[in-house]
Amino acid sequence: MSDTDRVGPRLLIVDDDEIILKAVSRLLGAFGYHVVTALGGEAALATLSVDRAFDLVIFDYEMPALDGSEFFRLATARHPELRGRFVLATGNAESSGARALVSEGLRAVLGKPYSSAEVARLFNAR
Repeated sequence: MSDTDRVGPRLLIVDDDEIILKAVSRLLGAFGYHVVTALGGEAALATLSVDRAFDLVIFDYEMPALDGSEFFRLATARHPELRGRFVLATGNAESSGARALVSEGLRAVLGKPYSSAEVARLFNAR
């Protein structure tokens, strides 16, 4: 199926763990989402520099080299049209860092692990 034939929402999933990327891609793909993955914040920025047609960008908070808050701030500064499409995935949703990003325009925070139903609710909450 080509991107022009896709039916479901298009997601960019950003994490520094390849196993998580594969598992999330399989899980969400099975529910009709078109999933693109990026191994870390730098790879995600490179993806966004050539492809910004994502309904949501779900990113991990704790990543080496470029952590989630740095990724979010750089991505929204470079691509302000994507503001409101970023979702933080973290094991510590109550952290001060996560709360700070919400005040900067983050769409939502998902606790890890998250389910396809939680992702679906992000679209229904618009």
